[in-house]
Amino acid sequence: MVAGLDWVGRSVSLSPYVGVGYRYLYNDVRGSTSTGAIGYRRESNYIYEPIGLTARFLLGDRWVLAPTLEGEVFTRAGRRPN
Repeated sequence: MVAGLDWVGRSVSLSPYVGVGYRYLYNDVRGSTSTGAIGYRRESNYIYEPIGLTARFLLGDRWVLAPTLEGEVFTRAGRRPN
């Protein structure tokens, strides 16, 4: 979930945003492969804060270039190996 603001100019608009996210990951790759590699099982929980900026550049004739730069700040990571 993210929220932000728009600063609109004639040819350039900036949209910074922040939010909060959650990710649950469960992998169960136990056993062994044909090459003899041994798998494992893991469970992870992440709470993070996405922080980003989208810039919109008006190129003319209804064309817009809109690159986005985003990073995540992990505020809590929990891992429970099995």
